[in-house]
Amino acid sequence: MATDAGRGRGAGGGRRTEPTITWPWSFGPDCYDTPLECFPLEHHHEFVNGKELRPYDNRIDVWLKCNHNKLCVVQVYDGFEDGGRRFFRCPIGEAYFDEGNCRYARWVDPRNFYHTDEYINYLKCKIDDLQRKVDCLNSQLKEATPYPYTVSLIEDPLCPDVWCKCPYHMKKNQPPPPPTSSGGGAGPSQFSGGGGEPSQSNYYY
Repeated sequence: MATDAGRGRGAGGGRRTEPTITWPWSFGPDCYDTPLECFPLEHHHEFVNGKELRPYDNRIDVWLKCNHNKLCVVQVYDGFEDGGRRFFRCPIGEAYFDEGNCRYARWVDPRNFYHTDEYINYLKCKIDDLQRKVDCLNSQLKEATPYPYTVSLIEDPLCPDVWCKCPYHMKKNQPPPPPTSSGGGAGPSQFSGGGGEPSQSNYYY
């Protein structure tokens, strides 16, 4: 008959479903959004070969499973409170309210110090302010920039350089076209030499 000593390390207790380290006040975030691009979700197989999820000890603690009995993933929380803390969550979906997500969440890291939370909130506010300024400047730039079809309506833009050889000045400095010959019934012009009133050129003979 086997004794307690012969059962190995499993003697004296059943399978653990929660980590040995638990944090008071809350089991996990009440809600979470899509993971940040710079902090993607991490999976169980990534924490191997000495890469442990501190202070959660992979060698001692059983990796948590969600209500679907699936291994949880690890996400970095980006809210105003507890920002930067990692937590276990359901692997289905990207955010808390996605279809299929069982809303399971447990903190991995302990709660931040008060001054750390304050500084994180300050930085988030500064980032939000800068983003609003960038959006405002982009909107103003878009309004100030003419549309391509508006620019195309202007054949030759005005050029302030009088010595320039651009198409605008080349067209402007062209000599006037020669006078058109008078047609029948129109009468002679003042520059023509025939009939009617004497031509202006007659005064220079």
